Amino acid sequence: MSREMKDSGIEWIGEIPEEWNIIKAKFCGTLSANGVDKKIVENEKLFKSVHYMDVYRNSLKEIYNSEYYLVISATESKATNCELKAGDVLFTSSSETPEDIGHSTVVGENLENTLMGYHLMRFRPKFDFDYHYEKYVFGSHLIRKWFEYRAYGMTRYGLSSIDFKEARIIYAPLREQIKIANYLDSKCNLIDQTIEKQKQVIEKLKEYKQSAITEAVTKGLNLNVPMKDSGIEWIGEIPKHWENCKLKNIGRVQGRIGFKGYTISDIVDENEKGRSIVLGGTNIMKEGYISYDKLTYLSEKKYNESPEIMLYGGEILITKVGAGTGENALYMSIGEQTTINPNVMLFICNNLDMASYVNYYLLSSYVKKDMSLESNKSGAQPAINQEYVRNIFFVKPSLDEQKQIVGYLNIKCSKIDLAVKSKLQLIEKLELYKKSLIYEYVTGKREVL
Repeated sequence: MSREMKDSGIEWIGEIPEEWNIIKAKFCGTLSANGVDKKIVENEKLFKSVHYMDVYRNSLKEIYNSEYYLVISATESKATNCELKAGDVLFTSSSETPEDIGHSTVVGENLENTLMGYHLMRFRPKFDFDYHYEKYVFGSHLIRKWFEYRAYGMTRYGLSSIDFKEARIIYAPLREQIKIANYLDSKCNLIDQTIEKQKQVIEKLKEYKQSAITEAVTKGLNLNVPMKDSGIEWIGEIPKHWENCKLKNIGRVQGRIGFKGYTISDIVDENEKGRSIVLGGTNIMKEGYISYDKLTYLSEKKYNESPEIMLYGGEILITKVGAGTGENALYMSIGEQTTINPNVMLFICNNLDMASYVNYYLLSSYVKKDMSLESNKSGAQPAINQEYVRNIFFVKPSLDEQKQIVGYLNIKCSKIDLAVKSKLQLIEKLELYKKSLIYEYVTGKREVL
């Protein structure tokens, strides 16, 4: 026998069971912000802290006591205001995109000597909420949809305490919360395990891809040719007929030399005429490709003032600063005026026929390892400079052999990429199924019998 339903009054929620309620968050709990920062101040007591990434990585999950939380210091009064108790819900209050805002996790037990970090908001329910159920009702895409709607910003988006307080919470009787939580825990754990296995396969495929690239660009395709010592410990032996040189001997490095840069007023809307695409570090993927999903557009006037950084095709883009330092990708002309932002440098081969091979060479595990070591010398954040890139050691086959290696790797890597894409599509389907499952049960459209 089907249960009686009623209109929730909210379009994206639809109907809910007759005995359930929709309550604004401000009426069913208290909200706190202003958590502790990551500093350690002399004479203050030491604590552990749950910060932004702890919540982000545990979205739709529960967190417990752990020795791995960041150690910080705080005054006694600050510690009292930022303590974390069982049942507390932690939300991320900012993100780079509106749709990625408002991730949450539930505190599964009283956290000893552990405080709430900054850039988080803590919601402490007044009503009876089952701890396990909380993560589903507060972490569902229904709440996230509201946060996405209310998010404000340009390069980074944020939420105010009012946005949280005005969020609508679906409140089910406690007995049903427990039944729903137990059911969803069982189902979602199975889905998560399957997703994790697929992610592990993806990592192995990516390792295999890099291994294939590294082997081809340092040993060649013919394993029976005579070998010689490369003179570089981390490369070892190379084919005897290959040449040793540095990147500066086969091309030039170029960046925003003599360019004043651009300000936010120079950025134009993607639909505006007279625009030019600006590629940055976020457009360069670890797999050696360029992603055009998220682009910045510059006014054509500003672009034409910077002829030294125009892209024509055949340039290798290298991220020189930030989390993706050292990632590279080959740019091929896309029929639109294109330039780079200050976080990217170019390597331009003297002979453009070498560009594809050099791009693969820069993707080898040896070069990546060396770039990582170099970038970590910079201090505040990872970075490499043009002089370092000029002096990267390069082993050079003949042009014909380079073309053979590129042809081999194009086929090999395409097959691996297709396998990875298939796994990613499966993960996406599983994530959507999980989202749909949570929605159906936290809105009462499906009942746990």
